[in-house]
Amino acid sequence: MQPQKQSISIPIAIVIAGALIGFSIYMSGKSASKPAVADPNVPQAGNVQMAPVSANDHILGNPDAKIVIVEYSDTECPFCKRFHTTLKQIMKEYGAKGDVAWVYRSFPIPSLHPKAQKEAEALECAAELGGNTAFWKYTDRIYEITPANNGLDAAELPKIAEYAGLDVAAFHS
Repeated sequence: MQPQKQSISIPIAIVIAGALIGFSIYMSGKSASKPAVADPNVPQAGNVQMAPVSANDHILGNPDAKIVIVEYSDTECPFCKRFHTTLKQIMKEYGAKGDVAWVYRSFPIPSLHPKAQKEAEALECAAELGGNTAFWKYTDRIYEITPANNGLDAAELPKIAEYAGLDVAAFHS
């Protein structure tokens, strides 16, 4: 009689396992259909707070454009370097018409790119010494010459300042 018990226990175990799997799938579908209550203290996609664009920002193009792209960038990030080129193309095509404005905000990530903080300070220095035009000229040049991933020699920063038409002695101080 034992062989008959073994032959029936395997199909029963399969049926029970199938029922449990089916029940689990059914219950997971039910819980997913309920709307989740978001924690108001945790930023959610589409609900991230950003500082409004102001006159203190580095703006290229028409500040009143219908489309304003706010970029947070790390000068040593290879993806940011590539994105910079893309935004320059967008500004060439649409910025000249006044349809798009580009706002640049430094966002160095020291844990990945330790040199980016000094480069961000250099960008701000360029803006302070030469205004918005010098800021953008300096920014474009830094992205042109940096190999990214901490590859830019800090000795290049004053050379970029000179390239941007800034007073290098004031830049050093």
